[in-house]
Amino acid sequence: MNKETYESIRTLCNRYNAELVVVSKYRSAEQLSEYYQSGQRLFAENRVQEMTEKRTRLPEDIRWHMIGHLQTNKVRDIIPFIEMIESVHSIKLAKEIEKQAAKIQREIPVLLQFNIAAEQSKSGFDPADWKQVAETVSSFSHLNVKGIMVIGPHTEDTEHIRSVFHEGKILLSKLQTMIPSATELSMGMSSDYTIALEEGATIIRIGSILF
Repeated sequence: MNKETYESIRTLCNRYNAELVVVSKYRSAEQLSEYYQSGQRLFAENRVQEMTEKRTRLPEDIRWHMIGHLQTNKVRDIIPFIEMIESVHSIKLAKEIEKQAAKIQREIPVLLQFNIAAEQSKSGFDPADWKQVAETVSSFSHLNVKGIMVIGPHTEDTEHIRSVFHEGKILLSKLQTMIPSATELSMGMSSDYTIALEEGATIIRIGSILF
């Protein structure tokens, strides 16, 4: 556990009124327990199998976010307990979440993932299609659209990173005109979270620098 870095990030999140998600992929349940003992309750995983396995070995009050590429055939495995799916990258996935959530009459908080950086290696909706996406997902009664998720560009150019995050903030404002509940902006990871917070992130996803 990198306690000094963790406390520093927590302090920064408090300053910006943002929430810290500890990304636990590839980490053991024992490693996560150290953060749990320090008061951390919000964790995120990229893979369904890792999440479900760790969930059985960790306290029940942990809140889990899904942040990775979610396959439709895996949706049913997390619907009963997931707190938020941050990586809704397609209408096909949104439809499957709606279908599985309806079976157990549960409303699922989700974020719409937009590929603002326009990188082929990243999933996500085209920002130009935001209005059509909003209209479609608004018709799903078991999806609670809480905002958007953005992954920063793979570059060391801080101004380019900032411009992508700034576009994320603008896109969220547009989405709010159609979906008032969309107030969350998840963006920023270990290498760029400070820029994300400066540009309005309400959720940051931190992993590698904490372990």
